[in-house]
Amino acid sequence: DRQDDFLMWLAKAARDSGGSMESILTSILVVNFAAIHTSSMTVTSTLFQIASQPEYIAILREDILDAIKAEGWTKGSVNSMWKLDSFIKETQRWQGFGIGTLPSQVLKTVTFSDGTIVPTGMHIHAAQAATYRDSTIYEDADTFRPFRFSEKRGQTDQSTRHQFVSTSPEHLIFGHGKHACPGRFFAAIVIKIFLSHLLRYDVKMGGDGSLPENVMIGTSTILSSKAKVLFKRRQ
Repeated sequence: DRQDDFLMWLAKAARDSGGSMESILTSILVVNFAAIHTSSMTVTSTLFQIASQPEYIAILREDILDAIKAEGWTKGSVNSMWKLDSFIKETQRWQGFGIGTLPSQVLKTVTFSDGTIVPTGMHIHAAQAATYRDSTIYEDADTFRPFRFSEKRGQTDQSTRHQFVSTSPEHLIFGHGKHACPGRFFAAIVIKIFLSHLLRYDVKMGGDGSLPENVMIGTSTILSSKAKVLFKRRQ
Protein backbone atom coordinates (compact mmCIF):
# COMPACT_ATOMS: atom_id res chain seq x y z
CA ASP A 1 0.00 0.00 0.00
CA ARG A 2 1.13 3.53 -0.73
CA GLN A 3 1.90 5.81 2.18
CA ASP A 4 -0.66 8.55 2.77
CA ASP A 5 1.82 11.27 3.63
CA PHE A 6 3.07 14.64 2.47
CA LEU A 7 5.61 13.27 -0.02
CA MET A 8 2.95 11.14 -1.69
CA TRP A 9 0.61 14.15 -1.88
CA LEU A 10 3.32 16.12 -3.66
CA ALA A 11 4.10 13.26 -6.04
CA LYS A 12 0.42 12.82 -6.92
CA ALA A 13 -0.08 16.57 -7.41
CA ALA A 14 2.96 16.74 -9.69
CA ARG A 15 1.77 13.75 -11.72
CA ASP A 16 -1.75 15.13 -12.09
CA SER A 17 -0.55 18.59 -13.12
CA GLY A 18 2.41 17.55 -15.24
CA GLY A 19 4.90 18.81 -12.66
CA SER A 20 8.55 17.80 -12.50
CA MET A 21 10.92 16.48 -9.87
CA GLU A 22 12.16 20.04 -9.50
CA SER A 23 8.65 21.22 -8.60
CA ILE A 24 8.42 18.53 -5.92
CA LEU A 25 11.76 19.55 -4.42
CA THR A 26 10.76 23.21 -4.48
CA SER A 27 7.54 22.40 -2.63
CA ILE A 28 9.48 20.47 0.02
CA LEU A 29 11.84 23.41 0.56
CA VAL A 30 8.91 25.84 0.83
CA VAL A 31 7.15 23.69 3.44
CA ASN A 32 10.37 23.17 5.40
CA PHE A 33 10.95 26.92 5.47
CA ALA A 34 7.37 27.62 6.54
CA ALA A 35 7.52 25.05 9.34
CA ILE A 36 10.94 25.97 10.70
CA HIS A 37 10.87 29.76 10.75
CA THR A 38 7.36 30.02 12.20
CA SER A 39 8.08 27.57 15.02
CA SER A 40 11.45 29.14 15.84
CA MET A 41 9.94 32.63 15.80
CA THR A 42 7.16 31.50 18.13
CA VAL A 43 9.63 30.01 20.61
CA THR A 44 11.85 33.10 20.46
CA SER A 45 9.04 35.65 20.76
CA THR A 46 7.52 33.75 23.70
CA LEU A 47 10.94 33.55 25.34
CA PHE A 48 11.33 37.32 24.92
CA GLN A 49 7.98 37.86 26.65
CA ILE A 50 8.88 35.53 29.51
CA ALA A 51 12.36 37.01 29.97
CA SER A 52 11.01 40.57 30.01
CA GLN A 53 8.23 39.67 32.49
CA PRO A 54 9.89 37.29 34.99
CA GLU A 55 6.96 37.55 37.39
CA TYR A 56 5.21 34.91 35.28
CA ILE A 57 8.03 32.34 35.36
CA ALA A 58 6.97 30.67 38.63
CA ILE A 59 3.38 30.32 37.39
CA LEU A 60 4.53 28.69 34.16
CA ARG A 61 6.89 26.33 35.97
CA GLU A 62 4.11 25.22 38.29
CA ASP A 63 1.84 24.60 35.30
CA ILE A 64 4.52 22.49 33.61
CA LEU A 65 5.50 20.52 36.73
CA ASP A 66 1.88 19.74 37.64
CA ALA A 67 1.32 18.32 34.16
CA ILE A 68 4.48 16.21 34.22
CA LYS A 69 3.86 14.89 37.74
CA ALA A 70 0.41 13.73 36.68
CA GLU A 71 1.50 11.50 33.80
CA GLY A 72 5.10 12.19 32.78
CA TRP A 73 6.16 13.45 29.37
CA THR A 74 3.21 12.42 27.22
CA LYS A 75 1.09 14.11 24.59
CA GLY A 76 -1.67 14.37 27.16
CA SER A 77 0.52 16.06 29.75
CA VAL A 78 1.84 18.59 27.24
CA ASN A 79 -1.72 19.37 26.14
CA SER A 80 -2.71 19.91 29.78
CA MET A 81 -0.24 22.79 30.17
CA TRP A 82 -3.04 25.30 29.82
CA LYS A 83 -1.18 28.33 31.14
CA LEU A 84 1.86 27.77 28.95
CA ASP A 85 -0.47 27.21 25.99
CA SER A 86 -2.25 30.48 26.79
CA PHE A 87 1.02 32.38 27.16
CA ILE A 88 2.14 31.23 23.72
CA LYS A 89 -1.21 32.10 22.13
CA GLU A 90 -1.27 35.54 23.74
CA THR A 91 2.28 36.17 22.52
CA GLN A 92 1.12 35.39 18.99
CA ARG A 93 -1.91 37.63 19.40
CA TRP A 94 0.35 40.40 20.64
CA GLN A 95 2.69 40.37 17.65
CA GLY A 96 1.93 37.57 15.17
CA PHE A 97 4.01 37.11 12.05
CA GLY A 98 2.91 40.23 10.23
CA ILE A 99 0.09 42.54 9.24
CA GLY A 100 -1.83 40.04 7.11
CA THR A 101 -2.26 36.32 6.61
CA LEU A 102 -4.03 33.84 4.31
CA PRO A 103 -2.71 35.45 1.10
CA SER A 104 -5.01 34.78 -1.83
CA GLN A 105 -5.50 35.87 -5.42
CA VAL A 106 -8.98 36.85 -6.57
CA LEU A 107 -10.18 34.56 -9.37
CA LYS A 108 -13.42 36.40 -10.09
CA THR A 109 -14.36 40.03 -9.53
CA VAL A 110 -16.47 40.48 -6.39
CA THR A 111 -18.65 43.47 -5.48
CA PHE A 112 -19.56 43.81 -1.80
CA SER A 113 -22.79 45.27 -0.43
CA ASP A 114 -21.09 48.60 0.34
CA GLY A 115 -19.96 48.94 -3.27
CA THR A 116 -16.36 47.88 -2.72
CA ILE A 117 -15.03 46.07 -5.79
CA VAL A 118 -12.27 43.46 -5.58
CA PRO A 119 -11.13 42.84 -9.17
CA THR A 120 -9.86 39.63 -10.69
CA GLY A 121 -6.14 39.14 -10.17
CA MET A 122 -5.87 41.26 -7.03
CA HIS A 123 -3.87 39.81 -4.12
CA ILE A 124 -5.61 40.03 -0.75
CA HIS A 125 -4.87 39.09 2.87
CA ALA A 126 -6.90 38.60 6.03
CA ALA A 127 -6.26 41.53 8.40
CA GLN A 128 -4.48 39.58 11.11
CA ALA A 129 -2.84 42.42 13.08
CA ALA A 130 -5.99 44.57 13.05
CA THR A 131 -8.07 41.63 14.27
CA TYR A 132 -5.75 40.92 17.19
CA ARG A 133 -5.90 44.54 18.41
CA ASP A 134 -9.67 44.94 17.94
CA SER A 135 -11.30 45.72 21.30
CA THR A 136 -14.66 44.46 20.03
CA ILE A 137 -13.10 41.01 19.65
CA TYR A 138 -10.57 40.89 22.50
CA GLU A 139 -11.14 42.46 25.90
CA ASP A 140 -8.25 44.80 26.78
CA ALA A 141 -6.89 44.20 23.29
CA ASP A 142 -4.00 46.62 23.85
CA THR A 143 -2.88 44.84 27.03
CA PHE A 144 -0.70 41.73 27.14
CA ARG A 145 -2.66 39.31 29.34
CA PRO A 146 -0.75 36.01 29.26
CA PHE A 147 -3.46 33.87 30.80
CA ARG A 148 -6.54 35.30 29.10
CA PHE A 149 -7.09 32.08 27.14
CA SER A 150 -6.50 29.63 30.01
CA GLU A 151 -8.99 31.65 32.07
CA LYS A 152 -11.57 31.35 29.29
CA ARG A 153 -10.95 27.62 29.00
CA GLY A 154 -11.68 27.25 32.70
CA GLN A 155 -14.84 29.36 32.65
CA THR A 156 -16.67 28.03 29.61
CA ASP A 157 -17.74 24.73 28.10
CA GLN A 158 -15.80 25.64 24.96
CA SER A 159 -12.32 24.95 26.32
CA THR A 160 -11.02 23.63 22.99
CA ARG A 161 -11.96 26.89 21.24
CA HIS A 162 -9.33 28.79 23.20
CA GLN A 163 -6.40 26.44 22.66
CA PHE A 164 -3.31 27.66 20.83
CA VAL A 165 -3.98 25.21 17.97
CA SER A 166 -7.65 26.15 17.55
CA THR A 167 -8.41 28.26 14.49
CA SER A 168 -11.18 30.82 14.07
CA PRO A 169 -11.80 34.14 12.29
CA GLU A 170 -10.36 35.73 15.46
CA HIS A 171 -7.23 33.53 15.61
CA LEU A 172 -5.56 33.19 12.22
CA ILE A 173 -1.95 32.30 13.05
CA PHE A 174 -2.52 28.78 11.70
CA GLY A 175 -4.93 29.83 8.97
CA HIS A 176 -8.55 28.74 9.10
CA GLY A 177 -11.05 26.41 7.48
CA LYS A 178 -9.71 24.22 4.70
CA HIS A 179 -6.53 26.30 4.71
CA ALA A 180 -5.69 25.55 8.36
CA CYS A 181 -2.14 24.29 8.93
CA PRO A 182 -2.24 20.48 9.30
CA GLY A 183 1.05 20.51 11.22
CA ARG A 184 -0.10 22.86 13.98
CA PHE A 185 -0.65 20.09 16.55
CA PHE A 186 2.90 18.78 16.15
CA ALA A 187 4.29 22.33 16.14
CA ALA A 188 2.46 23.24 19.36
CA ILE A 189 3.83 20.20 21.18
CA VAL A 190 7.40 20.87 20.02
CA ILE A 191 7.15 24.54 21.04
CA LYS A 192 5.83 23.69 24.51
CA ILE A 193 8.45 21.01 25.13
CA PHE A 194 11.20 23.41 24.00
CA LEU A 195 9.99 26.19 26.33
CA SER A 196 9.48 23.74 29.20
CA HIS A 197 13.15 22.77 29.04
CA LEU A 198 14.30 26.38 28.74
CA LEU A 199 12.39 27.21 31.93
CA ARG A 200 14.66 24.86 33.84
CA TYR A 201 16.94 27.90 33.83
CA ASP A 202 16.42 31.37 35.23
CA VAL A 203 16.03 33.74 32.30
CA LYS A 204 15.95 37.49 31.86
CA MET A 205 16.47 39.98 29.08
CA GLY A 206 19.85 41.60 28.75
CA GLY A 207 20.32 45.37 28.70
CA ASP A 208 17.54 47.26 30.47
CA GLY A 209 15.38 44.13 30.63
CA SER A 210 12.65 45.44 28.37
CA LEU A 211 10.96 43.63 25.52
CA PRO A 212 12.98 44.19 22.32
CA GLU A 213 11.26 45.95 19.45
CA ASN A 214 10.43 44.01 16.31
CA VAL A 215 11.45 45.03 12.81
CA MET A 216 8.92 45.24 9.99
CA ILE A 217 10.02 44.17 6.53
CA GLY A 218 7.15 44.80 4.17
CA THR A 219 4.15 43.26 5.89
CA SER A 220 6.21 40.73 7.86
CA THR A 221 7.29 40.92 11.49
CA ILE A 222 10.94 40.10 12.16
CA LEU A 223 12.29 39.63 15.68
CA SER A 224 15.20 41.74 16.86
CA SER A 225 18.56 40.23 15.95
CA LYS A 226 20.31 42.34 18.60
CA ALA A 227 18.31 41.20 21.63
CA LYS A 228 20.11 39.20 24.32
CA VAL A 229 18.54 36.71 26.71
CA LEU A 230 20.54 35.74 29.79
CA PHE A 231 20.36 32.20 31.18
CA LYS A 232 21.45 31.07 34.64
CA ARG A 233 21.45 27.52 35.94
CA ARG A 234 19.03 27.22 38.85
CA GLN A 235 20.41 26.23 42.24
